Amino acid sequence: MAGAEKRQKKPKKAETTDIKEYLKQLPPPPEEHTYELKMEKRVKRMLEEEKKKKTKKTPSSRPPL
Repeated sequence: MAGAEKRQKKPKKAETTDIKEYLKQLPPPPEEHTYELKMEKRVKRMLEEEKKKKTKKTPSSRPPL
């Protein structure tokens, strides 16, 4: 029964180092703070655009006759 030997499993340390190396190659994840700043800018821009649309619609922006 010499041919029926069990296979040896790979050590887990090798797997974790491979994962760590892979993660090092990836770009860093975006930080929450930068995401919040980006969203704040987007909201401000949207509010300004809506304000401009409202001022165009109202006839009060014209001088009286």
